[in-house]
Amino acid sequence: MNISKDLFRSLLKRFEIPATSLEHLFCDDGQNYTTPLHSRDRSEEIAWCINMHSPLLETKRGPISTPFSLLLRVSVKTDTAACIIITRDNPAADHTAQSADHIAQSADHIAQSADHIAQSILNQRHWIRTCPLHLLNILCAELGRSSKAYLDERYRVSKAPEKDMDIFCKKAGDLFDDGGMAIFDSVHALNMIRRSLVKLKYALEFEISALQFARDTMAKYQNIPDWDDRSQPSRESLGVFHQMNQDLSRAAELRQKHREVLNEQIESDVQLLRCASTQQQAKLGLKDSKVVRNIAWVTLTFLPISVVATISGSNAFEIPLQDIGRGVKVWENWWVLLLVTGVITIVVAGSFIGRGAKGCIKRPKKLTDPEQARQECCEGSRRIRNAM
Repeated sequence: MNISKDLFRSLLKRFEIPATSLEHLFCDDGQNYTTPLHSRDRSEEIAWCINMHSPLLETKRGPISTPFSLLLRVSVKTDTAACIIITRDNPAADHTAQSADHIAQSADHIAQSADHIAQSILNQRHWIRTCPLHLLNILCAELGRSSKAYLDERYRVSKAPEKDMDIFCKKAGDLFDDGGMAIFDSVHALNMIRRSLVKLKYALEFEISALQFARDTMAKYQNIPDWDDRSQPSRESLGVFHQMNQDLSRAAELRQKHREVLNEQIESDVQLLRCASTQQQAKLGLKDSKVVRNIAWVTLTFLPISVVATISGSNAFEIPLQDIGRGVKVWENWWVLLLVTGVITIVVAGSFIGRGAKGCIKRPKKLTDPEQARQECCEGSRRIRNAM
């Protein structure tokens, strides 16, 4: 039901739940804690105020479930308990930029969460009457339902990048036809899923800690020293509580493993795409180096001829010329030009080839001294750190 702040505060006062419980109401990170309540003279403990606040799990399509807060007051003197379970009003409605469909979907999630909690309380009302701490298991089950829905949503979102990966593997040669934009889009999509899995990791850790909190609280509840006019929870009630708690814990651990598998798969896909991009860059670099090498060979071929022709055409040397007709004059000893050009070309080409061969067959220095090897390794690591 909808409730105003004034009515909510009056309920807290009627159920004798301290107002300090409102400090962590709807904490997005989630919290579990127990506050002991003492008598006026502070001489004895008369009640517990148990608080459980679930974290928020939200996607672009809206929240998977609405966060809720449990305020449970359990008397250690009398067989009484008071409980308030409150869910946040539609969080999407606070953002005017959200679409109407987004807000409506958020409202549906709130209604579904409230219905699940209410139905679970009705189904287990018998056990709640024997021990009110069964409510903790019910809300932990709601946490499990939310994390499962979020994990299923992550699996659904990851299907599109998986299809892209299948296409990439079948048509590896066409990966960079669009300049690598397809790879960029896929890596971005995979990284967005990885970020959402971080939220799921925290939600699952919170769920497991909440189940442990429920077990610890039940253990303290069993060991209350004063049991006035009431009996301890029956063995059957305790058995049902612990069995449900164990089942929820196993389910949470299984979801945690599924999350890890999905995260590892996404990391593997990202690394594969990065390796493909690195290989493509290496191929482009090799292609550029071949072009530069071809230019070097062309330069090597024509540069000596240009140098000799420039010298012969200058006035620095007096070279006898021969008229071959139509006003055209050439060197009288023209074969000298070819000879000098050929010698210079052979010398430069031999030097160029020799340096390249020497660089190819050069081997690294063999380290025979372990201490020297360790020092060089440390020096290399230091240079890398300085470069970073």
